[in-house]
Amino acid sequence: MKQGVEKRSSYHIQLLVNMISAIVSYGLSLLVSFFLSPYIVNTVGVEANGFITLANNFVTYASLLTIALNSMASRFVTIKLEQGKIEEANIYYNSVLAGNIVMCIGLAVVAIPCLIFLENIIAIPDHLIYDVKMLFLFIFLNFLFSIFSSTFAISTFATNRLYLTNVRTAESQLIKAIVLLLLFLTFSASVSFVGVATLLSTAYLTLFNLYYRKKLLPQIHLKRAYVKLKAVLEVVAAGIWNTITRLGQILLNGLDILIANLFINPTAMGVLSLAKVLPQAVLGLVGAMANVFTPDLTIDYAKGNISSVVKNVKYSMKVMSVIVTLPIVVIIVSGDQFFQLWTPTQDANLLHLLSILGLSCVIVSGGVNVIYNIFTVVNKLKLNALTVLLNGAISTCIVFLLLKTTDLGLIAIVATSEIVALFRVLIFVVPYGAKCLGQKWYIFYPEAMRPLIPAALSIAVGYTIKFIFPVSSWITYIVFCIIIVMITLIFNLFLILNRTERKQLLKLEFLKR
Repeated sequence: MKQGVEKRSSYHIQLLVNMISAIVSYGLSLLVSFFLSPYIVNTVGVEANGFITLANNFVTYASLLTIALNSMASRFVTIKLEQGKIEEANIYYNSVLAGNIVMCIGLAVVAIPCLIFLENIIAIPDHLIYDVKMLFLFIFLNFLFSIFSSTFAISTFATNRLYLTNVRTAESQLIKAIVLLLLFLTFSASVSFVGVATLLSTAYLTLFNLYYRKKLLPQIHLKRAYVKLKAVLEVVAAGIWNTITRLGQILLNGLDILIANLFINPTAMGVLSLAKVLPQAVLGLVGAMANVFTPDLTIDYAKGNISSVVKNVKYSMKVMSVIVTLPIVVIIVSGDQFFQLWTPTQDANLLHLLSILGLSCVIVSGGVNVIYNIFTVVNKLKLNALTVLLNGAISTCIVFLLLKTTDLGLIAIVATSEIVALFRVLIFVVPYGAKCLGQKWYIFYPEAMRPLIPAALSIAVGYTIKFIFPVSSWITYIVFCIIIVMITLIFNLFLILNRTERKQLLKLEFLKR
């Protein structure tokens, strides 16, 4: 019994460490964007800022070719290591690395003519053509570098030491900020500086991933003899459904910047890029946190401990909801004040509305993101991939129809994807996640719906306070946000978590041991 308690204690300690490091790491990346976006808008223009988002979106499109191999690599290597099959783990590891090298070469050949004739592919103002081309060049070089080095990051996943990667990622964000500062202080402002700084920060992170491979996985060796085409095909066969899932996600909300560029104008693209900053910040936090729970679920599943997987999924969903709801409530209540202070030259009310629409699904889907890990862990990705693709196709068709028949513009682009996504989460993701674990279809619904009540209460209280609390500067805005966060946190702790879970989250039980 004591051993079981110690195991749960160790689990929550490791989870807390991984989670805190992930949040800090992602928070630093947000700080870079927080200062960078308004500076670029003021010095180069709102269109230029939009091209940064568009360049990253193009990388997302290109990543469709790499997801099939890399999305499942950690899962295969980790399971083989947990089962003591070291040679098979080496085969998967080396085969994936070789596959990534081949893909880098192929993508480079295709990308070169696209970069040369970029102005014929997307709409670029004449005075920005050179800067935008250089931005795309460095962002794509960073993408190729990331593909090559992605295999090395398996070590912290397989050993459940994700906090090491998160700490190094935080440091890489500091490097990125320093490089950006030096470039903008030394040279005339250019959006291409973002690509240069991003590439250097990724190079720093890669060096540490190489070091952790040797330190954490000494049983893994880089040998050409371990490269097997059969292993590559096996991983790709499993991961191809992640590619289809990603394609559906791109159709759902990954084409919005490109659609705004091509079907409205570059200025609208820039406005949408600004409006997506807050929703993307929350979604990035969701993704960073969801990844924290994956190693434990993978290890428990490899050991055949399904009851532990179910218990950890429920707890993880609640923790996700507690944390993710905090920024969502703040954005809904005070997003207009944020944009007035952050980008005073832009329409704060429009940006606020677009941000709220972009987060309308996340109050529920934030916690549900943990369930996506189940599909990867049990290697049942097909049905989820097909539903995402179908939803993405439906969303894109509706957006084109609304743009052609109405004057909704950016509102149509943002709102459609969120409404379609919410239906898919509630109708498919939640019950199918339960089915994959052999549980009753409704087992995860209470955890999915639980954040709605505390969120509604927090928003109501927040708007009440907003009427009596004047915000005229960043200091008063920060104070106001802290008040809203504390109110929301109290509601969340008592309406989402039970007494035992509150102790686990707050670490009170470990302080008493």
